[in-house]
Amino acid sequence: MFKHIEGETVILVQGGVYKVADLYERESKLFAAIGGGYVRLYANGTTSKDKMHIDALMLDGPLYKDRLGRLCTNHGKERVLVDDKSRIMIGKD
Repeated sequence: MFKHIEGETVILVQGGVYKVADLYERESKLFAAIGGGYVRLYANGTTSKDKMHIDALMLDGPLYKDRLGRLCTNHGKERVLVDDKSRIMIGKD
């Protein structure tokens, strides 16, 4: 089941169109709600949806990635800390 992460959002881009989406987690992996479904978020800024990428990710607390590069909300087996700032900005220099 997907669990909504209250107050946390991600800005996604597809075909030059920016969309703000709510963040969800499932088994501690991060997803964004898009068009009645969910897309998986990856540490390199890509998603599981073709030609869609992360512009900005706003999440309080630490962020981890597993060995496949999937973004996660907690430390687990074979996961490494991506960043522990209070706000994470992926894709921003």
